[in-house]
Amino acid sequence: MNWFIRTILFLFLAIQFACINQRPDVDCETYAEANNPDTFVDPLWAKTGRGLHASIASTNMRYKSNRVPMEVVTKEKHFTAWRGERVSSQIVLWSVSDIKQVECEWSAIVSEHGDTIAAENLQTRFIRYVLSDNYGEGCGSRDKSAGNVSLRGDLLEELPGMQLAANTVRPMWLNIDVPRDVTPGIYRTSLFIYSHKNSPQELRFTMEVLEHTLPEPSDWNFHLNLKQDPLAIADWHRVEAWSEEHFEQMRPYYALLALAGQKGVSCDLFETLSKDTRNGQKALVSCKQLKNGKWQFNYSNFEQWIEYMNEIGIDAYINVFSLYPKSGVLNYYSELTTAIESINLDTSKLTDGWLHAFMKDFAGYLKQKAWFDKTSLVIEDTRNEHLNLIVAANTETEANFSLNLAAYKYHPEALDYVNHIAMSPQYILVDDIIKERRSVNKKTSLVITCENERPNLFTFSEPAEASWLAWYAALHGLDGLYYESFNVWEEEPYIDSRTDSKPAGADYLIYPGAKSSIRFERLIEGIQDYEKIRLLSKGFNPDQKGELNDVLSRFSLSGINTEPAHVTVDRARLVLENLAK
Repeated sequence: MNWFIRTILFLFLAIQFACINQRPDVDCETYAEANNPDTFVDPLWAKTGRGLHASIASTNMRYKSNRVPMEVVTKEKHFTAWRGERVSSQIVLWSVSDIKQVECEWSAIVSEHGDTIAAENLQTRFIRYVLSDNYGEGCGSRDKSAGNVSLRGDLLEELPGMQLAANTVRPMWLNIDVPRDVTPGIYRTSLFIYSHKNSPQELRFTMEVLEHTLPEPSDWNFHLNLKQDPLAIADWHRVEAWSEEHFEQMRPYYALLALAGQKGVSCDLFETLSKDTRNGQKALVSCKQLKNGKWQFNYSNFEQWIEYMNEIGIDAYINVFSLYPKSGVLNYYSELTTAIESINLDTSKLTDGWLHAFMKDFAGYLKQKAWFDKTSLVIEDTRNEHLNLIVAANTETEANFSLNLAAYKYHPEALDYVNHIAMSPQYILVDDIIKERRSVNKKTSLVITCENERPNLFTFSEPAEASWLAWYAALHGLDGLYYESFNVWEEEPYIDSRTDSKPAGADYLIYPGAKSSIRFERLIEGIQDYEKIRLLSKGFNPDQKGELNDVLSRFSLSGINTEPAHVTVDRARLVLENLAK
């Protein structure tokens, strides 16, 4: 009998072993991440069993690549979601030995009544590590050789599979995009994690889809304004600016931005490619001075850009930045010298005549295109003289552009003439003034720059800070968020998110190749919460309003320095979830 049992057990184990890896080989080649500057050897590795370990994890954590992420694993998770919502989760994989070809596959997602959600609505991405730093002195010159460097998970990359080195951690980011037409109910699915010479791991997810529906991102009220830089994409992909190839490369980047509810097209009118700074023809608007001293302007690149973004779905506003280029130098073609010339706009006698001529001509062009009413001149108050000159020229030329102000300082004198003002958190106006501005159709938003240690969107920031921003906006009745850079990269952003002048990651929320980030996904999560608050609060009774106001009151600048952002956000999301049921 014992012989018979041993034989059966041997055959069972042999069959199990033979079935461990019957999957075809996939291409796991990818770039090498930076070496981890943290040389600490976690003693928990010695206590970790062999094979691949997998667990559902918190989206609030950036798990270190060389530390055992947890001692107790979680195999099940419950979501509550609205129709039209994107829900996220994080899982972590780790092993004491090399693991070959780690790959994931979702099972069908099916409700208790047999309704399904298509596989195209499920997404898994590997979280890649980048070098980061800390806040330090904030804005200003930074020393990359300083000892504050660390390795942080941020970049999200969709790959068929990855290799996992011994004594390392690989997090993954999961998304479920709930269709707007799905039947409410309880849905279940599993994520299976396969690898060579290891049994499959199963992580189980249950999602309760409520009857509420989020509108399309284009219809969200939250005024998201992430400043785009199309020339940075031309630079990165080494294509000619405004060529067919350039527009093809840009599409996935700005389609991703549209899914976050972006409302406006960013236009740095006179900026040029970094490698071609003397070629004014590559700017959105090129300038020509005639022999008689008059100015002519060519809007062909600008027109292509606006029409292209409208096709993508970013079409509500045109935000015109940089009437003064960052360098302060304007390149133009001189009919007199038949060459590209330049003037320093801060010192040249030509500046006043050029600015007045441009504003009048540009206003006429926009009216001809029926774009004038949705166009605003966005002034960044880092240079007060530019603010004053543009405001004066707008009046003197009778162009009457709508003016927006990204205010890093408090400007009470601007409240009357600025249509949309974006303020740093420490200068947010009292709520009565915000309500008064809204009553006359003027907007007030939050602006985040490298001047703010927290909340912020750096690669070392707590992930929940990205969601915290929209909750703070909801508390104060703010209309949205302005962030000064969506896609401006250093030389190796896949490897190193640090810069020479700002905290790490300050200049971008997505990576080359239109790869998203933890920061960007958590920002979308917060904006969805803002929309839920807007929709639900219309029908709240006094008790429900009191419950919501109580949890909103926890979002304060003093509070974020004493209570981690994820504690405040998680508490608020739980209250909102209960109020929705």
